[in-house]
Amino acid sequence: PGGKLYCHTCAYEVPPNEKEGHIYSKVHIKNRTSAMDAFKMIQARGDQLWREGQSLEEVDGTMKIVCQCGKNAAWWEIVQWYQDGFHASTKWHKKWAAYAGAELKSPKPWEESRRRRWEDMMAALEGPAAKRPRLQPAAGSSTSSSSSSSISSSTDAAALSIEAPSAATNLDSVSAKPVVTPSAVGYTEPSETDKEGATRDAANRYAPQLPCPELRWGFFDKKRKDLYIWCNPCATYVGRIKFNLNAGHSDCEEGGSCEHFTSAVRAQYKAAMAKAIQWK
Repeated sequence: PGGKLYCHTCAYEVPPNEKEGHIYSKVHIKNRTSAMDAFKMIQARGDQLWREGQSLEEVDGTMKIVCQCGKNAAWWEIVQWYQDGFHASTKWHKKWAAYAGAELKSPKPWEESRRRRWEDMMAALEGPAAKRPRLQPAAGSSTSSSSSSSISSSTDAAALSIEAPSAATNLDSVSAKPVVTPSAVGYTEPSETDKEGATRDAANRYAPQLPCPELRWGFFDKKRKDLYIWCNPCATYVGRIKFNLNAGHSDCEEGGSCEHFTSAVRAQYKAAMAKAIQWK
């Protein structure tokens, strides 16, 4: 803007007459190395961040790695977060993991397919997509529709815009029509503000993490102290949660469901709530 150059790697403006010197400066080379190391780690494990309650999100115009334990950092610090389990070993993450029952996430049938889609997307960033056999569904399962994914990146850019691919689902119930949980019948679709507020309220109440990335906290009823689960792709309120850690009480309303929030997933979440209360 205004005839100036902006270095996304170093995150500051560079006068046009200093372009060549900046590219070969020690600061730029160091930052570029850090950015590339971080990007390689994202390539290697970006599709698995959700398992540890983490995601890459834009916060106030800056891409960051965000953890549900309440901490965040610049995206290129992902290397430090994962070296020798640095972030996972911190007291605040351990506390969140204990209450959230993070270790309860068993392998999902769609993870292999999601992994291959992630690898294809990463390969496409380095040139023409690698030609390789497409993943065939395992016996007894089906494929899901592909979702759009995008990453804007350049060799000298530290600003990434990442939209992770939507998880392929376990299609045992893919034909099932979403059913609104009884308490939410007639409720309107939550806004992003509603979702963000409900997510904060859930974290403040130490509610366990939702079991898959398609599910979001959609609304918090401050009067009744109820948390409502919203499924993004199904556009439906599928669950109502009561969770009071101090009182040792938890409950998940029956009746709501979708292909991402099945009876098995509901049972898994109820077990996570019970375990959180047991560990309080």
